[in-house]
Amino acid sequence: MKLKSSKVIALLQMVISLAMIGALKIWAPVCGKLLTLESGKNVPMRCYYTDKAVWMLSVVLLLCSIILIFSKKDVQIIQIISFVVAGLIFFTFIKAIGVCMNPEMPCNKTALWGKCLASASMIFSVIALLSRKEGQLPT
Repeated sequence: MKLKSSKVIALLQMVISLAMIGALKIWAPVCGKLLTLESGKNVPMRCYYTDKAVWMLSVVLLLCSIILIFSKKDVQIIQIISFVVAGLIFFTFIKAIGVCMNPEMPCNKTALWGKCLASASMIFSVIALLSRKEGQLPT
């Protein structure tokens, strides 16, 4: 793969990771509601924990894209890491932690943003990996 096209893909992945962080913190945040347990204790809902996990994974995705932008070589292992991290983001919204079951809760909007952006990042990683020159990965 030409170095220039890998920079474009890395730039797109950086925009995706920034959009993920923006969705989590600005235009589609999860609610701050608490669950009241039988003991009377208030605890955050599971979407709160999904938000924290996806935020950390989005920062990792952002760091991977920054490494790809500033690297002088076409580093395929970073694209593999980006693919795995985007898959973890997708899986976090689906099953790992999940969001509220009530479709009217704002966390479902956050989950939609997260799943779409994670899917796009995974697609860009696959494109970057499949369009590489032959013999770049060790056998």
